[in-house]
Amino acid sequence: MKYLTYLMGTNVPNLKNIASRIGHFTPENSKQRLASGIIRKVTQKASLTLILDELSDQAYQLLRFLQLRPKEEWRLEDFACFREIWSEPEIFHGMNELVHSGIVGVTFESETEQEVFITFDEIDPLVCQVLELEGTDPFEPTLPASTVHSHPNVWQNDLMTFLGYCARSRFQLTKRDQIHKRDSDSLNRLLLGSRLGKLQQKFCGYEQDWASRILDQLFAIRALTQENHGLALTQDAYHLLLEQLESEHPLSGIHSAKDHHAAQGDVDLILETLDQAREKKTGWCSVEALERAVCPVIDMFEPENRPKIVRAVLFDLLLLGEIELGESDEEWLWRPLDNQSPYPKDYKEFLHIQPNFEIVAAPNLPLRTRMVLEQIAELVSIDQLYHYRIARESVYLGLCNGWTAQDQIDWYLQHSGGGRPLPQNVQHSIEDWGKSFGRLSLEHPLLLVCDTPDLAESLYHSKEIGPYCIGRYTETSLLLKKDAEEEIFEILRGMNYLPNPEVGDGTRWAIDTQPPRQG
Repeated sequence: MKYLTYLMGTNVPNLKNIASRIGHFTPENSKQRLASGIIRKVTQKASLTLILDELSDQAYQLLRFLQLRPKEEWRLEDFACFREIWSEPEIFHGMNELVHSGIVGVTFESETEQEVFITFDEIDPLVCQVLELEGTDPFEPTLPASTVHSHPNVWQNDLMTFLGYCARSRFQLTKRDQIHKRDSDSLNRLLLGSRLGKLQQKFCGYEQDWASRILDQLFAIRALTQENHGLALTQDAYHLLLEQLESEHPLSGIHSAKDHHAAQGDVDLILETLDQAREKKTGWCSVEALERAVCPVIDMFEPENRPKIVRAVLFDLLLLGEIELGESDEEWLWRPLDNQSPYPKDYKEFLHIQPNFEIVAAPNLPLRTRMVLEQIAELVSIDQLYHYRIARESVYLGLCNGWTAQDQIDWYLQHSGGGRPLPQNVQHSIEDWGKSFGRLSLEHPLLLVCDTPDLAESLYHSKEIGPYCIGRYTETSLLLKKDAEEEIFEILRGMNYLPNPEVGDGTRWAIDTQPPRQG
């Protein structure tokens, strides 16, 4: 932001406070003269040096941090790293000191109701010169990696796998809302991320329970809900997942970095560096150099966990397919991957459907194709290829999700490619399973018992009660919809019919005990 623009938007009392603090004494009350005098004072190297010498330790170190981390706007959350040695009020006090010294500006953001701190284009280079600061180049040239780790789309695959598992299984949690061991063992055979524990431990210095982390993520995007210590998919679960994974910045929905006191500024700076690396078409870059650029060493402190922030975010970018990690002579390296879609516009994936009901598919299936497979087939394993199985239960799951038997057959024909027909036994089985779907249902009725067949007949055909009738139970008993219980009682009362508690109050079954009518 331009310094003059900020000062001219500041009220006169605040300008006087700044002028007094930096030693610019003037009887003038003109905003323009006050602003001009402050600019002359702050932008002179000799006077700026005196101003910086009078800063407290907190303000001085915060200013160093601001200059080593160039950015237009800052909020208190961007200084999370300082909370290891200072409290938030102390940080706020240091920032106010910089504001009152005229070196940093402050505005109020009405949307978030937060104060935003600003540095100025004219002052920043001079401050760096006085403080003798030199930034770190995150693109220091390095030798090529001898070992390459590339695991694209692990996040999207595992999130989709977890949703499919929850849809097919009665997924119960423990009393502590943790995944049961039987489900954890079954899931870990399918989840790709669970196989990267050693790499995460080696690179990040910690290992997580991968299935639990995926579960937390699905809760965060409201794709799952918890009912009676069990898991159930929400109505828009798959679409919520697609919305996140196909967003411009899918990393924003991943929370691992927050466990290591990462502020949004840390993540933003890493993403900006990634974009710059793509523009420059850089090769392998040093992870250590990126850590120094994102987490500059400040004189008064060097938090032990700060580099973990960079590595946690890099590991997530690896799993999203944004970067590759490499090793060379005990040095960790990274390089960006092209974020263009790997699929040409005329791309057509092929599924190999075998007579034994197994489906084999390539690992580069588009996300939406996998979404459909998870709803109409059963995932058996993921290795170099996807292995699914068509079973009665998976066809039934598809039917429940709105995929008729013919819809499922047509989809398989479309994605098997080359006009290749389905094996006849597979097609006939899907058709037969579809025919048995929906022929019966389980109802939870309410029994309305009348004292005479005439009364039952009258209510059955009445415009008030008739719409709620499922059918007849006996000549004097009607089956009503149970979920409309309270509404039905109100209607009966309005018709001057009050239920007899000796027969039934509507919350339990009542049996017609009248003897059968004699012929």
